[in-house]
Amino acid sequence: MWLGIDFGTCYSNGFCYPKAALQFNGTLKPIEKMVKNGLSLSSRTTLSLARGNVLNLKGDLGTPESYYLGGGWISPEEIVVKILRTIKSEAEKIVGEPGEAAITNAIITVPATYKTYKCQLMQQLAGTIGFTQVKLLTEPLAAAIYYSQHNPIEEGEILLLYDLGANTFDATLIRQHNLGFLILGKPKQLHDAGDAFDRLIFQALQQEFQNRARPGLIEIGNGDRVSIGLSKDQLLPKNALDICCDIKHQLSNNPEIFINIPLDASQLLLSRSVEKIVADKLFEPYYFTREALNKIIAPLIDKSLEICDQLVQSAGLEWQQVNQVLLVGGSCRIPYVQEAIRNKFGRSPVLVDELELAVCLGAAIYGANCQTIEKQPIKSCSDQLETIPQSPLLTRAEEDIELSSARDIDYSHLRDLLAARQWQKADEETTKVMLAAAEREEEGYLEAKHIANFPYQDLRTIDRLWAKYSAGRFGFSVQKRIWEKVGGSQEFPTSGDRFLDLMDVAWEFEKTVGWVIREYGDWLGTKIIKDREYSLAAPEGHLPSDYQRLLRVRQYQGDEYGYFFSRIE
Repeated sequence: MWLGIDFGTCYSNGFCYPKAALQFNGTLKPIEKMVKNGLSLSSRTTLSLARGNVLNLKGDLGTPESYYLGGGWISPEEIVVKILRTIKSEAEKIVGEPGEAAITNAIITVPATYKTYKCQLMQQLAGTIGFTQVKLLTEPLAAAIYYSQHNPIEEGEILLLYDLGANTFDATLIRQHNLGFLILGKPKQLHDAGDAFDRLIFQALQQEFQNRARPGLIEIGNGDRVSIGLSKDQLLPKNALDICCDIKHQLSNNPEIFINIPLDASQLLLSRSVEKIVADKLFEPYYFTREALNKIIAPLIDKSLEICDQLVQSAGLEWQQVNQVLLVGGSCRIPYVQEAIRNKFGRSPVLVDELELAVCLGAAIYGANCQTIEKQPIKSCSDQLETIPQSPLLTRAEEDIELSSARDIDYSHLRDLLAARQWQKADEETTKVMLAAAEREEEGYLEAKHIANFPYQDLRTIDRLWAKYSAGRFGFSVQKRIWEKVGGSQEFPTSGDRFLDLMDVAWEFEKTVGWVIREYGDWLGTKIIKDREYSLAAPEGHLPSDYQRLLRVRQYQGDEYGYFFSRIE
C-alpha cells in the first residue's frame, strides 16, 4: 500500500489506495467525506499555532531557523517529522486491519524549486518514522497526473499549472510527451496567496469597524447597562482570521453575504457574570460583497499573472503556445481568479472538484501504480523529479547511465552539463568528445570511413545521456526516428537519379528539427540557417546540433545523415 502525502506550508494531506475514504481535520477526528476510492487525510501543519502565525516550513527546512512553540524552541525538521508521523499513524488506524502490516511506502510531494539537499533531507526525515520506501514527486507533476485522469491531455501539449495555495503561489510550465511530463524552464513562486487574501479581508474588517461609532452601553437586563470603553475593532475575536477565511469561501459561492461577527468580551474589564451576559449580546453585523473582495485581491492576482508572464517568456514561448491552464489550490475557486486567468489566457482555465487535493491525489495515483521502487539516495532532485511515466504510471529506480567508451573518453563533463541544463555548452562538448572518440581532433571533421568506424559504445553513451536529461526529447536516436519519418533511409544513391529526392528529405529533416527554414524561389529553393534554441522548448530532435558541421560525407546532399544515422541503434 502506498500513502501519497502532499506536504503543504499551511495544510498537509494524505491519500491512500485502495481503502475506503475518510478525511480528518486539524483535531484528527474522522469526518464523513468520501473522496474517490482511497483514504484522504488532511492536517494543519501549524499544529496548535494560532491561525495567521505563518511558518515557512518548506522554505526553512535544512536551515538553522527554529520556532518558539509550546514553551521551547523547535526546528523545522522536528515539525515536519511530527506532521508526517501524524499522517502515517492516522492512515494506519483508518485503513489498518488485524494482522495487517504498517504502511511503509510513501510518495511525498515537494516544490519543483527544491534543491537536492532539501530532497535528500525530506527522504531522510520520512525514513525516521518508519517509511522504508520513499519516492519524491514535484507538486506540479503530481497535479498534472491527477488532471490527466479527468481531462484529456494530448502529446506535445504545454500546460501551465497555476497553484494558488494558502501560503504561496506557484507557476510551472509542463510539456506532455510520450514518456510522461516534463517541466519547462524554472518554476516561479510568490509568497502571497490564500492566507494573504484573508489578511486583506481582516484589514478591511478592521477599517470598517474603526469607521463605525464607538460602542457605548450594552443592556444587561433589569434596566442595567455596562459601559464599553474599547472600539469595536479592538474587540475582534482571536479567530478573526478564520472568520475572514470563511467570508472568502462564502463569497466564492455568493455575490454578497451578511454575517454577525461575535466580538471578544473577554478583553473588557468586567466581572465574570457580567462578561458572560455581555458576550451573548456583543456582536457586529457585517455586509460584504464579492465586488469588494475582487477589488482588494486584484493587486495580488495581477502579480501572479505577471509571474506567469515571466515564466512563459523565460521558456521562450508565447501565450498562444500554452494549451491549457490547470488550476490547483482552494483559492482558485474565487470567481475573480478564474476570470482574470480567462482574460489573460483568452480561454477558460481547467479545474476539477477537489482543487485542494489535486496534488495529494496525483501522488496517490502515482503510488498506486508503482510496482517497485528501489531505496536509494537522490543524486539530483531535478533528474529524479522531472520525468514522470504516465501510461502506465509506473515508477522505476532512476537508472545511472554507464559512461562507457571504447576509446577511454571521459563523459562525466558532458553528463554534468546536461544535468545542469546547460544545453549550449553540452552541444559544444558533444562535438569535442565525438572528435576524440573518432581520433580526429586535429583534423576537426569526419568522413564516411571515420563514421563507419565510430565506436557504437561511445555513440550509445552520448545518445543515452542526451535522452535521459532531456526526458527523451533530444539525442541521436530521436533524430534518427525523425529522419526515417520524413523518408530518410540508409540506402544511398549510386547515381544522381535520386539527387533531388534525397535533398528534399534532408531539407525536410533539417526543417523538422528546427535547424533551417526553406523558402522556395527557384528550382533549388533557399535554405536559411536558423539560430539554435538551447532550451527544452526547442523542437524535438533539435539537439545536439553542433556535430552536424563535422560530417563531410556528401556525395549528394543528405548523404551525411544517412551514413551517420545508420550507426545509431
